[in-house]
Amino acid sequence: KRCSGSFSCGDQKELFYPFWNSERENCGHPDFKVECYTSSAEVSISSVKFRILESNYNTRVIRLARSDYMSGFCPQNPINAQFNEHVLPLAPDTDMLTIYYECRADFSKFVSTYVRNLDCDDDDGKSYYVTRNLSIDFSGICECNVSIPAPRLKLNTLEISPNTENLKKVLEEGFELRGNQECSICISSGGGCGFSQTLSRFVCYCIDEQHNLTCGSGSRNKGKISGLHDLKFFHKSNHLSLVQISLHTHLLI
Repeated sequence: KRCSGSFSCGDQKELFYPFWNSERENCGHPDFKVECYTSSAEVSISSVKFRILESNYNTRVIRLARSDYMSGFCPQNPINAQFNEHVLPLAPDTDMLTIYYECRADFSKFVSTYVRNLDCDDDDGKSYYVTRNLSIDFSGICECNVSIPAPRLKLNTLEISPNTENLKKVLEEGFELRGNQECSICISSGGGCGFSQTLSRFVCYCIDEQHNLTCGSGSRNKGKISGLHDLKFFHKSNHLSLVQISLHTHLLI
């Protein structure tokens, strides 16, 4: 059956929608093409590479980590990644670890449980990491800042024991996402998950033909889909915020 089951890439043996490779081009979302290496699999999201640490076809759990933070805390030219949560939602217990680089002011009076110094050897200024949403906006006095999803439990541990080893665990062990909801519905009906380049939306491949969401639902592929649901990380109104912008998704038949 078209696009049914999982596929292998690098060290991952159970990759599934929205991931895809050149052999399964119609079986994944365009934003989630995987690159396969001998001992790893990576996906680029908003020009940022993420290493796939876990992909369980049965539990629908996916775990990613930023590749540029796997070997240190101070990569060259770090940027934020806009994450499409409609395709892959973050796990409910996920918060943000925000790192500020090359700050022109001394944060020492703010250094607390939630704000800690970060040593970057080649920094012209000072760098810090923040484990909570704060009412103080540091972005205006720092060259750049990056927000990275992280499990709340690991951030709690980092707050209690703010050492290099715990910060390393937060970044290297990554964060969890939940499987695509549309795909789960499709699979439960006996279909295979895919993406129509023509219609620019999710499709469910069934024995007879492709459907909008489920097999045997009578809802065949003759409509359009509209909607966008993006997760963006930025600072607004003097708050470090995780802002979600969403338009409800509708099937237009």
